Amino acid sequence: MTDQKLIHLTTDDLRIIPPGQRLVLNLEEHIVTLFWPETEKILAQGRFPPAAFGSLVVLLKAPRGASYAELLAGLHCSGEILRQILAARTIDDVPEFQQLASHWQDHLAEATSKLDEDPEALERELKPVRWAVKEKRGIQAIARKNGFGWRVRGLSRKGYVLLRAPTTTPAPTEAHVSLTASKTTAR
Repeated sequence: MTDQKLIHLTTDDLRIIPPGQRLVLNLEEHIVTLFWPETEKILAQGRFPPAAFGSLVVLLKAPRGASYAELLAGLHCSGEILRQILAARTIDDVPEFQQLASHWQDHLAEATSKLDEDPEALERELKPVRWAVKEKRGIQAIARKNGFGWRVRGLSRKGYVLLRAPTTTPAPTEAHVSLTASKTTAR
């Protein structure tokens, strides 16, 4: 694998990456790996279908969330535009992507204008986005299954945002409680 295929990102590049960790995206294989560079330990890894991968790249670079039009643009943009998005601070800094998102915004507005004649028009247009984000082979399921610690939240009929999942502190086990109790009584 050459570095041309791999994009390395850190906390400085993405707010979703915990400090000290690194995210590597393989643009050709659509494999995403979260690892700890100091020990080279892989913390999470998953292969995303092409649609989910494009949507993931958009969500990674949209800290306040991405509109449906931006997510549709991510589904239909080239690998070169995905590379530009990953190199940019946010999706707003990639003119070619913004032009594509504007096209999809117009497309969605047209579908919305036809709702009287075709009540399902808008839903049909949004279905690929919902599949890429929320279905069993979408971002949410793959991230959960592979331990990325991410969740996707809807933005009130506007789009989605990628967030770190809340971390849960495991309940103390019986052995842990016994060990703590014996340390307390030994003092």
